[in-house]
Amino acid sequence: MKQLLKAIKDSHASLPQEARGLPIIIAASGGLDSTVLLHGLYQLRQALPVLVVAHVNYGLRGKESDEDQAFTEQLCQLFSLRCFVLQKKIGTKANDLQNKARKIRYDFFTKIASELKGAIIATAHQRDDQVETFLLRLVQGASSHGLGGMEEFSAGLWRPLLKCPRQALEKIAQENKIEFRTDSSNQTDKYLRNKIRQQLLPLLKTLNPRIEEHIAKTATHLRSQAQWVMLMAEKFLTTHREKTGKGFSLPIIPLKEAPRALRCQVLQQAWKELSNNLPLNSKKLAQLEQAVLFPQKKRQFIFKDPILIEQTRYRISFKNI
Repeated sequence: MKQLLKAIKDSHASLPQEARGLPIIIAASGGLDSTVLLHGLYQLRQALPVLVVAHVNYGLRGKESDEDQAFTEQLCQLFSLRCFVLQKKIGTKANDLQNKARKIRYDFFTKIASELKGAIIATAHQRDDQVETFLLRLVQGASSHGLGGMEEFSAGLWRPLLKCPRQALEKIAQENKIEFRTDSSNQTDKYLRNKIRQQLLPLLKTLNPRIEEHIAKTATHLRSQAQWVMLMAEKFLTTHREKTGKGFSLPIIPLKEAPRALRCQVLQQAWKELSNNLPLNSKKLAQLEQAVLFPQKKRQFIFKDPILIEQTRYRISFKNI
């Protein structure tokens, strides 16, 4: 437990100064990871800001879901921590179930943070989650930014356990007699993440027993590289952007001469500025890159979005329509 407490303290100390004094919303499911995190944060309560707990009951597993909620509420009562609970039934047949549940969850956390007049959200993502996310995105197709996975702190989300392997958390729970709930849905192969955990990772471990450690390091390197490219893209936009009536334009020649990684990132960030931060999919990105590499006298792109992109021989323009 001492190593866990040190990891949490060091992680909190590394947060941006404006985040360190904010209340902490602990996202608690009742499972191993979040329960160990809750115990760790509680033990450090004297050195930390206000702690509160948030739990979402989706009703996906009937009585089991209700028992998860009861377990979390009882633990909060034992620790004298305020507990926010949302009961939101979404049904097992909902399209894109996991993403829908995630949106419900984070909207709830954001609402609590607003009620507290500012807070950070502590989630129990650990190293194995990072590895599974890397493989999941690799299978589905992703950029270096996507493969870089989760950051320890971003957009108000704090992940103090991100460097801890699941096995270490299991050992802490066993040694400290920490009770937790087991989610039976983690055993099914219905979800791709579960297939990666149960089938792909064991196979990769036969090739390299330290595969999880190596994938986590690879994700960190890719994330650092992606962050550097994003920074360079922002500098490019600051230097070359010319405002127009409802948007801005960029010069073709320096964009064409830029390294491909930078060129694609500039186009991505230019799109996001006018699309309320929506990502530019690979097909649209390829079309825009071709327009930069092989400019015609004049052409337009309308991707069924409220953005008109116009390209001449010398400039490419992004406009709201």
